[in-house]
Amino acid sequence: MKRALWLLAAILAPTTGYAQREVTPEARLFREYRDGVFTIFGDAGHGSGFLVSESGLVLTNQHVVANSRYVRVQIDDSIKVAAHVVAVDSAEDVAVLRVNPSVVKGLPVLKIAPRREELAFEGERVIAIGSPLHQTKIVTSGIVSKVEENAIISDVNINPGNSGGP
Repeated sequence: MKRALWLLAAILAPTTGYAQREVTPEARLFREYRDGVFTIFGDAGHGSGFLVSESGLVLTNQHVVANSRYVRVQIDDSIKVAAHVVAVDSAEDVAVLRVNPSVVKGLPVLKIAPRREELAFEGERVIAIGSPLHQTKIVTSGIVSKVEENAIISDVNINPGNSGGP
């Protein structure tokens, strides 16, 4: 009886007017760029980073790699490589790393937004991609609540390990 009901439901489902699923713009962005987001390991823990150049440049937060002798970038589940710290700015909490370009060949490069008057709008949906809570390539989304001169305030759920991600 159960199987007969399931078969009937399967036959009727296409004719009952179910709405088509719509993939959100946030889901499209995540699918397009997630492979360009990496987990960054420093001596004191981990964070996130993202590919900004095909030449192997990766951007992260300075505090993720601060005082680290060994920095590693986990590209995917099976590739973890050494990284060289190219530059840091502790005042802006930014660090630039370099990995061998061959390990990031073909991966999506995430462009840094140019400075402009309105970088974000209040009420706009935003996403973060990172490696929080010992997970990898996780997307979280939210709304921009307020835009101030030196801050964008949002309700995006940011957890330990998201630092440095886009």
